[in-house]
Amino acid sequence: MKEIYCDNSATTPVYPEVIQEMEKYFKRHWGNPSSIYVKGRLARNEIENARDRIAKILNCNPNEIYFTSGGSESDNIFIKGCFKEGSAIITSEIEHPAVLNACRAIHRNGSLQITLKVNKDGVIDMDFLKSISSLIKKEKPIFASLMLVNNETGVIQPIKEISQYLKSLVPNILIHTDAVQAAGKVSLDVKELEVDSMSLSGHKFGAPKGIGILYLKDGIKCNPLIDGGGQEMGLRSGTENVPYIMGIAKALEITYNHFCDQELQEDFRIFDAEFAHKILYTIPEAHLNTNGYNEAKGIFNFRFDGVDAQNLLLYLDLRGIYVSAGSACHSDSNTPSHVLKAMGLTDEEALSSLRFSFKNPLSTSEVNYIITTLKNGIKSQKKYDV
Repeated sequence: MKEIYCDNSATTPVYPEVIQEMEKYFKRHWGNPSSIYVKGRLARNEIENARDRIAKILNCNPNEIYFTSGGSESDNIFIKGCFKEGSAIITSEIEHPAVLNACRAIHRNGSLQITLKVNKDGVIDMDFLKSISSLIKKEKPIFASLMLVNNETGVIQPIKEISQYLKSLVPNILIHTDAVQAAGKVSLDVKELEVDSMSLSGHKFGAPKGIGILYLKDGIKCNPLIDGGGQEMGLRSGTENVPYIMGIAKALEITYNHFCDQELQEDFRIFDAEFAHKILYTIPEAHLNTNGYNEAKGIFNFRFDGVDAQNLLLYLDLRGIYVSAGSACHSDSNTPSHVLKAMGLTDEEALSSLRFSFKNPLSTSEVNYIITTLKNGIKSQKKYDV
């Protein structure tokens, strides 16, 4: 049986080069980086080297890079650490639960949460944002937390445009972007994006689970969530995970090099166009939920008319095709996606949707196998629904 992994938005396999890099720090350079003897100093030097390499890719200073356990922790450190009691905050209705739930937690403590709407293509609605400009000016939100690439649809948000507009209304507002799905798909240059903070998660781009990055612009006051020994420049206490830190630095470099490789990018662009075309034109029940608008490469969200996505997912699973019926972080698979609902889909349409996400282009035979299996799965389900 073929096995075709089509859920890279949920997690990615670790690069072999990353495993090889990490092994050195498990086997030889395993000292505690807080220790002052040679073995500890060597580990500390390696961490700072990793920080430098990551800072070059993000176009920031090394002291603005903090290592965390992943995207959720990075989001929470910024949102809860930078929040001031009684302040207003801005987010959108399509954010990851790590952002939505962190914002809800501080909202319960008395903040005003301003939630931006999206249009039918899943893009933050600039007309709506402009319509509430007087509210934003009045409340002077302390920050906005908005994702760069949506994890369910792949839609790229106009973060720079939003940042410029919000700062024209409230010059001191901080702009944070959850860029967990963005690595390898769009530029992560924080100056180009005009953001003050960014979250990344290693397992989305070829590093292991359990390691993340927080970029926090120098000078921003952010209170730590964890009390301890003051590691990570006092923001994130806990003995640093040296092998994983070296792994995420290596994975980000590989991912960045692939992003800069024009030939690879063109191959992916061609694959994306052909994959979408073949599904839409050979499966009558198929529709692309985003209409192909401003999507990052390798992420597709299709709905299949009259089909239960969970049943179709299981049908594909039994035949070696692994896809998702929404965010992997959502605990209740029977609940319609909040992202698709925000785009105007009905419950029935949202519950008939599947996400396909790729790290590399598939072969023609793999695409054909997916399409044949999809057709058979839809036919089988409709047969039993009669």
